[in-house]
Amino acid sequence: MNARLPIEDLLDDFFAAIAEQGKPAPEEPISAEDLATVAEAVAPLLLPPSLVATWRRFQSGDSTVLTWMPMLPALHGLELWRQDFPASALFPLAYESQEFLLVELGTSATAGGALFRWAYDGGPAHPVFPDLERAFACAAEGWRRGVLSTWESPAQADWTQLSATYSQAADYPEHLAPFEAIDLAKPLSWPRIWQEASGIDPAAAEPRGSTTTIRALRDGQAGSGTIVGRIAGLSGTAAGSRAVIDDGTGELVVWCPAATDPFGSVVSGQHVELDVVLTSGNEKRSSREFDALATGISTSAVAGDLATAQAYALELGSFLDPAAADALATAARPLNEATRWGQTKLRDGYGAP
Repeated sequence: MNARLPIEDLLDDFFAAIAEQGKPAPEEPISAEDLATVAEAVAPLLLPPSLVATWRRFQSGDSTVLTWMPMLPALHGLELWRQDFPASALFPLAYESQEFLLVELGTSATAGGALFRWAYDGGPAHPVFPDLERAFACAAEGWRRGVLSTWESPAQADWTQLSATYSQAADYPEHLAPFEAIDLAKPLSWPRIWQEASGIDPAAAEPRGSTTTIRALRDGQAGSGTIVGRIAGLSGTAAGSRAVIDDGTGELVVWCPAATDPFGSVVSGQHVELDVVLTSGNEKRSSREFDALATGISTSAVAGDLATAQAYALELGSFLDPAAADALATAARPLNEATRWGQTKLRDGYGAP
């Protein structure tokens, strides 16, 4: 017979606190089949035992609030994890209004279970609880205090204050304790365990130095090489970015496929090191053409001429194609700490892990 996990008692108390407020109990325990599907999908990462115990009790319901967000059924969370989450070690547990509560998955060296709050607005992920045990202990107290039954401003403030008492740096595992915020778009700033889980190798991001210049490439002295320059213009899609690189000797339009920039190196206004290969063909488009179309979209939209703005936008889309660039990037490496760390912030008194 399996020993009862500590979280089981906390879940009992969580259910009791909800019942005391006259609210319906959480519902929809996970099926064995769905649990196996999720576990297999995230492997070799591991589902924390506390998460499995929680799902076996419930996945959804009106009273499943954690940090104001209703929980997601596990299969829905898996669908989102497969599509949208840059850090493989984080799994979406709850969602509300473009904001997620993410749970850290386990590894062979770490138990997982820490909770993070993250929004689609480009901001970093913030740790909110060291583990699910503390999260549900806090939630039970929150229900009894009446701060999880309404979304009024005083209740929000009370919840923020209460949850902070359950989220002290010393309570987090060693690899997470230093972090006040983690920029999910900047893998070089992640805990090493997360990097390993996502296949990020920091050594591959180390600069190697330029081997040619844009002038030399344009003059035909080289067909490929490593350039270093500032990103003077940037646009893109999920497939990649169209970057205008200026190295002081000239400008080069470079198509950077998403797969060539795992470190988030291609950032407007920042310096970057790129391994490039010149492209061939007659579909190349100049930066002046691009800028003219972008201006046309803005001017037409402001004037209320949406049909013209849409026509400009359709033509502009042709620029976001490798064939419209001067060169293709095969690797991108950041050149400053701002690009490497982004919005990641360490707690006072901690150095970089």
